[in-house]
Amino acid sequence: MTAPLPRSARSARIEDTPALAGLCGQLGYPVAEPAFSERVDRLLARPLVHRVMVVPAPDDDRKLLGAIHAARREVLESDDFVEISGLIVDEHARGTGVGRALVTAAERWARDLGMQAIRLRTNAVRVEAHAFYERLGFGVLKQQVTFIKKL
Repeated sequence: MTAPLPRSARSARIEDTPALAGLCGQLGYPVAEPAFSERVDRLLARPLVHRVMVVPAPDDDRKLLGAIHAARREVLESDDFVEISGLIVDEHARGTGVGRALVTAAERWARDLGMQAIRLRTNAVRVEAHAFYERLGFGVLKQQVTFIKKL
């Protein structure tokens, strides 16, 4: 593990799409063009509902060390909240503060929206991610099973 480095996040731009696709692939979610570009464009076009932020490499703004997608959630059964839908840190940048910088940026956005809570879900097998989130002050809200029905 590399020593932590100070990092700053910025809002994603459409030209970040190829690097975002690469990060998604590292996490086990390969993406196909042009659907992925359309998805990124759609998310970026709704900044009050979706926030995609990235940490670029210090020497190359086109190379991304990590990305986060946070979304405002409005549900019937609770107050509005922001949910981290995805957090990806490049496998070579893990442990350097990139993930922390991205989560901090999402928390700042949630506060700017007036939210009282930020939530996330993580795969049960990602034990290292669980420990990371607990170090950042997240606590387990509940455990659940996710279902899907293909249409």
